[in-house]
Amino acid sequence: MEPQERVKDWLHLVYSDCRFALRQLRKSPTFTAVAVLTLALGVGANTAIFSICSMVLFRPLPYPHAERLVKADVYDLKSGDFYGETSYPDFTDWSEQNHFFDHLAAFESKTFNLSRTKQPEHVQGEAVSSDFFETLGIQPFLGRSFAGEQNQQVVVLSYALWSRSFGSDRRVIGRSIALDGYSYEVVGVMPRSFQFPDPQTELWALITSVRPDLREEITARGNLGFFVVGRLHTNATLSQAQAGMTTLASGLEQKYPESNRDLGVRLVPLQEDMVGKFRPALLILMGAAALVLLIACANIATLLLARAAARQPEIAIRSSLGASRYRILAQLLTESLLLALAGGALGAVFAFPFMGVMLAYAPQDIPRMSSANIDLPALAFAGLISLLTGILFGLAPAWQSSLRNPNTSLKHTGQGLERRKPLTRAVVVAEFALSLILLTAAGLFGKSLFLLNHVDPGFRADHLLTVEIYRSMSDDSPDGNWKNWTGFYQQLLARIQALPGVESAGATLALPIHGRIWNIGFKIDGRPFGRPSEQPQADARIVSNNYFDVMKIPLRKGRYFSEYDTQDAPHVAVINEALARLYWPSDNPVGRFLEMGAFGAGRCEIVGVVGDIRQTNLGDEPAPGIYVPYTQEVMPWQTLVVRTKNEPMALAAPIRQEVTALDPEQPVARLATMDELKEASTAQPRFRTFLLGAFASIALLLSAIGIYGVMAYTVGRRTSEIGIRMALGARPLNIFTLIVGESIRMTILGASLGLVGAYAASRVIKNLLFGVTSTDPFTFAGVTLLLCFVAVLASYFPARGASRVDPLVAIKYE
Repeated sequence: MEPQERVKDWLHLVYSDCRFALRQLRKSPTFTAVAVLTLALGVGANTAIFSICSMVLFRPLPYPHAERLVKADVYDLKSGDFYGETSYPDFTDWSEQNHFFDHLAAFESKTFNLSRTKQPEHVQGEAVSSDFFETLGIQPFLGRSFAGEQNQQVVVLSYALWSRSFGSDRRVIGRSIALDGYSYEVVGVMPRSFQFPDPQTELWALITSVRPDLREEITARGNLGFFVVGRLHTNATLSQAQAGMTTLASGLEQKYPESNRDLGVRLVPLQEDMVGKFRPALLILMGAAALVLLIACANIATLLLARAAARQPEIAIRSSLGASRYRILAQLLTESLLLALAGGALGAVFAFPFMGVMLAYAPQDIPRMSSANIDLPALAFAGLISLLTGILFGLAPAWQSSLRNPNTSLKHTGQGLERRKPLTRAVVVAEFALSLILLTAAGLFGKSLFLLNHVDPGFRADHLLTVEIYRSMSDDSPDGNWKNWTGFYQQLLARIQALPGVESAGATLALPIHGRIWNIGFKIDGRPFGRPSEQPQADARIVSNNYFDVMKIPLRKGRYFSEYDTQDAPHVAVINEALARLYWPSDNPVGRFLEMGAFGAGRCEIVGVVGDIRQTNLGDEPAPGIYVPYTQEVMPWQTLVVRTKNEPMALAAPIRQEVTALDPEQPVARLATMDELKEASTAQPRFRTFLLGAFASIALLLSAIGIYGVMAYTVGRRTSEIGIRMALGARPLNIFTLIVGESIRMTILGASLGLVGAYAASRVIKNLLFGVTSTDPFTFAGVTLLLCFVAVLASYFPARGASRVDPLVAIKYE
């Protein structure tokens, strides 16, 4: 036979098999609907999570030759602690002396007050070096980059800022805008897709010494404030560049021992630096989605095994009429593949709402998360896993049915299922084991989130409104800045305090849980500093005199700040209990002295000790902290904290009006309640818990459906046996116990295997838990009991039906 004829015959057989399979599936609409929906849930969840992981973890960064981009992190050679940032003079030396990079760029996150527009606004930006855009390999779609610019007041806008604040006007190039009161020339607008280092960045300003606030940052060698990214030469490797940077760091340490002692440099691929910390959680979620798909496959395989038992007479007749084992196998696999394709198509549709829900719950700090979508690769993935799952869940039932002896099948038409119970039970046991693994992980995450939400933050978050305000620098004189900064905040707080519904109002440099951290070194009673890793460190916070009262932070010793702690009075400080325990474990620190270079505080007398608060996030233990009054140390930005008598957000509009009344050009950066910020601080654990809980719930539902289907089919195929048992004296309770007992035995075996798998899986997630061990016995016991309860509940109705069988009718059943 010619090849063309063979292909034609094969296509005809495939067409015939598909037509017959569709007729068979139409005859069992309930079975078909359950199988398709079950598979659609698994495929939809996997497609959505694959799209997210693909965008965040697997796809290269959206820059030309992104594999050559590296990040340079500074760390302490003795302790191994990472600082991340470096000083600008060190960056300059790296740029001039390295031989392995095409470009090196420095950048520092800053915020800017943008004025001379329709409405003043506060925008997130970056102060960057001149080679910044050349290093990343992206050029503006309008105008030019900073290449060749030196010490110029120039800025490049993001596409979003250009569209929102400048009406997408192409004539913006060359125009002057005001940032923090300084005139900047707009030289470029970046493409819509460009987001670096994060989606919140809306402009990039060239680093310049014209501004006093940047002048010290770019000249002080010990000021570790700039991140550095580099583009490797085409023929340079990461290890070669690392060796070169190690040599450079060693040379700078010898040349500048005071500022560069024990400072090393470590190069990491930029993509790893951006997404590395999110990889474990996302891979765990992807694994959970894969388990849901496996459970769905097991569920459908169970239904197919039961269905195959009922079709044994049909298969036996076909075999007797000459159908080969291959033809029967091909026919049954065709049905499975049609189910898989239908489920996959519906799953691809389900993936879109699944994706929407995931993005709605996703934390904003996951890079490129907002760009994830269901695209052609994702749909191809859905098609591939549909094909593989069709083979996976259809192969075992089809293979077993094709091996069946037709004579035996014709003689035992009512006992097909009983001969296949070992395989059916094995599938159900596997289904329960996988479900228990997911339930345990979800239970651990859920308990961890519960404990995290009930952590005492050290202050009262209720009825607390936060208002971020960043003041621009008025001039280079201390008196001018004092009036512009501290004077403005004092007047504003007095106005807010007088508003109806305000109980009290204060200000802080670093808002708890959601604020910046200034980790500074200090001296204690004249004790000298050691190496950077040995220096006493604490989080420094400039606060208003009544800040502790507004936040309800308790006083432990001494006093709070008072109206007598003025600019001309001796400088004072309040410390927290963590710092007191660390350096004065058995003494009273009140009356002792600290010396800090930060903020120009100098030598400060400790006048009080206050309770600890969770400054960084709820999951971290309170760190040593130092407070200084804003009436002695000036700072251009503060976050106002307003304790209200009623709903906090009701005061948002009046507070904005008071800010505008004091300075029409002053924008409000952010208005939010402390409860909202507290909730936002747990966004990542909530995201993990929500998704894993959803996957576990789906798995539990599928397991319940699976055991219900097996028990229902068991009862249906054993009707005659049940009738005989009852005719011989078995009571309904005995029959009920018999059926439920089978379910319990399978559940216990599945739970036992699942506990082993759950223990292994818990070791993977232990670093993501808070306040609970990865082998928490209450969680393991609780989810096991839940699974057993669901199994008993799922088998209750088939068992009750079996106990009500009429013996006379049952004996005549066949």
